Amino acid sequence: MVTEGKPTVKTAEMRREETIDGYESPEEVAEYVLYWIHQDDLDLALRGCAIEEIAQNFFLQSYCEVLETFPYTDMLAPSDYESPAYMKINQARMTAVYSDMVEQCIGILGSEVDLEIVSIAADIPENADGYYYQDIRDICSIVGARDARNVVIQMLVDGVPRQMTMTAARYRSHWKIIQFSAYDNYNYTEPQIAEYAEMSASAELPIPWEDMQEQILPCNYLIAGNESEEDPEKLIRKWFVYLQRGDIWKALSYCDLYSMDEEWYPDSVFFSKQSAAAATLQKIYYDLLLSDANQMSWIYQNVKDEAVNLVSLLDTSNMVYTSLTGLQVLEEGDNYIKYQVNYSYDWKGFSRVVTLNYENGWKIEGIE
Repeated sequence: MVTEGKPTVKTAEMRREETIDGYESPEEVAEYVLYWIHQDDLDLALRGCAIEEIAQNFFLQSYCEVLETFPYTDMLAPSDYESPAYMKINQARMTAVYSDMVEQCIGILGSEVDLEIVSIAADIPENADGYYYQDIRDICSIVGARDARNVVIQMLVDGVPRQMTMTAARYRSHWKIIQFSAYDNYNYTEPQIAEYAEMSASAELPIPWEDMQEQILPCNYLIAGNESEEDPEKLIRKWFVYLQRGDIWKALSYCDLYSMDEEWYPDSVFFSKQSAAAATLQKIYYDLLLSDANQMSWIYQNVKDEAVNLVSLLDTSNMVYTSLTGLQVLEEGDNYIKYQVNYSYDWKGFSRVVTLNYENGWKIEGIE
């Protein structure tokens, strides 16, 4: 179980120490993730996914220039200027994306099925044209990678031939999985696992399958701590200071994400809840920093050309110029309080409705 009093916590599974730093081929990391999927081990499978890498290297400017769209908070926050706040938000969001993908794969390829791997190979077209290499350049410019490859896995699942495609990306000398399908404009689709009629000849795996049980990558994700306060106004004021500082995990630790009094194990449902809380903080930043309606109208009409200006507007270092101007109780009950939190930035007033509940201390239940 987890312990109280820290901005982040680790489960026993997360504390398992790594035995390797990373893999130098896309086929090896694909095999690693597939092995731990077959062992029903969410934690170790997540370690083969590019959670930290994308969190720290997602370039919103490139995304807007390549796709010519700005999806607001439906997409990750920019790491273009190495904002610690955005990187932490992205880490929480990417953990949710990959935990959902891994759990879907476990439902198909987990320990309950008989799994035989026939071959694992990078999919490089024989006559690759300029479009192929441009796609790779676009992928790398968005996720901050040096290279990217589709990896095709052929296998027998309970004797039925199946083919799975993953996308791997190289960061420095090591590869990580970025999608559980062929890359498609940074759209996370369902895991790409299909019945396959023409099975190729069996090929030697990158690493002997039986040796994979000793392979453990470093833990690359976090779980928010479980903080509370006896004074509800003190909680709101401290939470706002954490937002100003960009200390996202401390801000999230005040959110009611799980109970210390219940048996608890992090899964995709929990990570989705944590991700939603992180996305709410991202929206608070965006709504504040992009509050000029006329300016945003121009940016939306000229996303590709204005991408560099958009990213500069989202600089979280400007949060030092915000001020908490007041708290107003909107509604109060035995175990809950609803506040209107008022604050200012750039001579403009803003507000959020924050609901707190009490259970062994006040925590944030919702933010509107």
